[in-house]
Amino acid sequence: MVVVKFIEGLLFRLGSLNTTLICGNENAAGQEILEKAMNRADQLFERSDTASAMLTVNLGTGPWNPEAIISLTAAMVLASRGNQVIVRALDHRLSISDDELTSLTADIQSGPHTALPSILLALATSGTTGNPRIAIHDLNHLMGAAWKTESDSDNSLLCVYGRSHMAGQDIILRSLFAGRPVILMADPDPRIAPEWIEKFKPTILPCTPSFLRLMIHSGCCAHRDLSSVKTVVYGAEALAEALAEKIHQVFPNAKLVQTYGLTEAGVTDIENDPERVGWFRFRGRRGGMKVIDGIINIQSPSLKRILEFDENWKKVEIQDGWFSTGDQVEIHGPWMKVTKRSGRMINVGGVKIRPEDIENLLASLPWISAVRVSAAPSNILGSMVSLDVELMPDSDYDLNTGAATQFIRKLCLNSLDRYHVPQKIEFHPLGSLMGDRLKAAAPSNTGRLTNG
Repeated sequence: MVVVKFIEGLLFRLGSLNTTLICGNENAAGQEILEKAMNRADQLFERSDTASAMLTVNLGTGPWNPEAIISLTAAMVLASRGNQVIVRALDHRLSISDDELTSLTADIQSGPHTALPSILLALATSGTTGNPRIAIHDLNHLMGAAWKTESDSDNSLLCVYGRSHMAGQDIILRSLFAGRPVILMADPDPRIAPEWIEKFKPTILPCTPSFLRLMIHSGCCAHRDLSSVKTVVYGAEALAEALAEKIHQVFPNAKLVQTYGLTEAGVTDIENDPERVGWFRFRGRRGGMKVIDGIINIQSPSLKRILEFDENWKKVEIQDGWFSTGDQVEIHGPWMKVTKRSGRMINVGGVKIRPEDIENLLASLPWISAVRVSAAPSNILGSMVSLDVELMPDSDYDLNTGAATQFIRKLCLNSLDRYHVPQKIEFHPLGSLMGDRLKAAAPSNTGRLTNG
């Protein structure tokens, strides 16, 4: 009952603050979102299998748009009525049916209580390195963090993160409940972001260093008025000093603010070092943190389960709620800085290459659906970087001309260095990269809720 009242309070706040969503030339206000969400919740409940203990709402993936936000709000409405709800923001290639997802989460407990959390969130981990994973979070904790965000209608935010990213979920929840106008890019392409900034004049730009690097190197910032941006918020991905200097040149009125979050751990509570870019410390108001052998370990109050696919979907044991992020840090006094992420390395002529650096860079390109970086044997260097790529449908790049290959190699050279340039690049049909590790069967949504 306490959880139900809490969600009711959030929904009331959404309606009263009347948050504005801007998507191109179309606007939607908080009261309108809430009314549509209530109608959708009625429709979804009528279509559901009432015998099921948990209802499923599918957000899909891709950029945020008003319809996806209405569906997320509808899930909150269903939870406020006492229903058990799980919100899916999963790529269709993660072939896990609603029935299977429900069965793998049915025993999750909420703290000391015996009742299920009223609303769960399922997100896939980013990238294609290793076995596919799904993180299950108690959405109440994420909404609780959003609830603490102060009313902020004076600022506006450009959202470039997708609905399947933890950062995207956090940004939307905080903005909805703070009354902060949100500008939703239908196509979050770094090359057109400067045009959107000049047109809609957001004051806050949350994105990754890779997104910023692509935007700046594209040359599209020239002759654009970007002075409205007062805060650039970036993730824990390493930010080189040279890139930080270029960001200050492009956004002369903006301060850099670092956040730290992962799909598995949620968004944590950190404080930025006011003197040095990239340095931070945990404040501990949302979960715990400890450094073991130089690696950050997070105890997230929202993370309830991790599912991993290895021939079939199975539960992954989380020791006492602690999750090893793989992020190695340098520590000076109370402050720390992420230096690199542990994992499989590629030794190119004695230089160690992290596949994640290349994958994160290329994942920012809107015409790439998925990437996988691995090592291939080289007679000269011992190993070389091999890249497998899926292009989005209707891509502007014609593979027969080699335009995509040339663009990727030039981007890696300019943004990283010559050791990161893939010497072997293969292109694959959409959806085939993960096919050898995912179930061949398509998801079955019979008797469940879908948002199509």
